[in-house]
Amino acid sequence: MAKRATPELKAAIRRYHRDGWSYYALAKIVPYTKESIAKWCDEELRRRQGACYSNWYQKNKQHQKDAVKKWREENADHVKTKRKERYVREKAENPNLNKEHHASNREKRNAAAAAYRKANPEKMKQLDRAYRQANPDKNAAKAAKARADRAQATPPWLTKEHLKEIESFYITAKALEQVFGGRYDVDHIHPINGKTSCGLHVPWNLQILTATENRKKSNSLG
Repeated sequence: MAKRATPELKAAIRRYHRDGWSYYALAKIVPYTKESIAKWCDEELRRRQGACYSNWYQKNKQHQKDAVKKWREENADHVKTKRKERYVREKAENPNLNKEHHASNREKRNAAAAAYRKANPEKMKQLDRAYRQANPDKNAAKAAKARADRAQATPPWLTKEHLKEIESFYITAKALEQVFGGRYDVDHIHPINGKTSCGLHVPWNLQILTATENRKKSNSLG
């Protein structure tokens, strides 16, 4: 017959459930057999303790959230370090972690980004302006694509590689400006709005000309 639980055994049982100790660890602390300890630490006891905690948590949910939030704020550096360590560990285990996460949360991320832009219009204007100033080549490529889209000159079958190649023309044009001075334009060999024909906004229809040459060419083929 199992002995009655003493305060010492009850304290050990609480540590058992809190820290995941084994029956053997308990047996070293309290003078009871494994069978006696097992009676107090079976699955039914776990279930009852779990239900008790669940009921308490439902009644004190906000209190718990506030406590966790306060702890995170007071230990921001520790939380940041742990998150970074976990990210590095998971990234090493799965190199495609970011791609998978973005793919599985695309709609959620897009909705959050749209909501943030809507709630912070002035800040987003400043960020957009700073980005355009820091990336004139990409901004020029984006503007050219927008004009081509309006003229229905951008084929839907363009791949990401094609778009990268188009962007490289604008990057090269800006680099030439920095090296040689003056202005360089990315021109459509077959003009998008030509008088006799209409070209497409594709890599093989682009060339880099000086601004003077581009004005002379205008909408003619050349």
